[in-house]
Amino acid sequence: MSRSHRHGRKRGRRAAPLSGARIPFARQIRFSGQGDFLIAATYVVVASLLGGGAASWGLAYIALVLTTIVMAGLFAWRDGLVSFTRLPLPAAIALPGIAIVPLLQLIPMPPALWQALPGQELRIGTLSLVGLQDTWQPLSLEPVATSLIALLAIGFVAFTGVLLRLNRAQFRRLLAVASIMDVIQIAIGLLQVVSSGQPQFYSLRQGATMLGLFANKNHLAIVIACSIA
Repeated sequence: MSRSHRHGRKRGRRAAPLSGARIPFARQIRFSGQGDFLIAATYVVVASLLGGGAASWGLAYIALVLTTIVMAGLFAWRDGLVSFTRLPLPAAIALPGIAIVPLLQLIPMPPALWQALPGQELRIGTLSLVGLQDTWQPLSLEPVATSLIALLAIGFVAFTGVLLRLNRAQFRRLLAVASIMDVIQIAIGLLQVVSSGQPQFYSLRQGATMLGLFANKNHLAIVIACSIA
């Protein structure tokens, strides 16, 4: 065997570990893609289970808001809002605007500005009773409720961004997860109809009404209508 041939075999043996080193990196890429699916699927399940009640700071909405914050943080860390660049320009501007609009309503404004807005007479009269008519006030009349809406709007924007990162197969699996949650809602609703409202998840009794995990029958009706498609 010639020296050059033996040298070539040695170089070939040295190259083998380098090719094997690519396998963990490939697995990491596959896990990254599945991570986006897991984030989206988890948010669908949590929102379906906990998001059907009144929009207030109860335990269910606190858990939903915490999940929203984690989901939005993971999306921003993994994607950096790059997925929004795949949208047409009007959509790329309008989608973040869904979260920006309620946030703008929380910014305090000087008295001369908010008092000049239409429909502020009752507000001015109420604040005058406690001497606060000349203080800075936000546009929102219910800052706490607006804050909750802003957080959930941020979650919607981040969730849409995660959907843009999914491939076709992952998106179809996410639809399957959503369909399973819909079947659970319908099954609970049928049980409520035949048992005069049991199980009851909220204080307002509505009798033999198909509610599922929602507080309003119209919400479950929308879910059923969307499930048909």
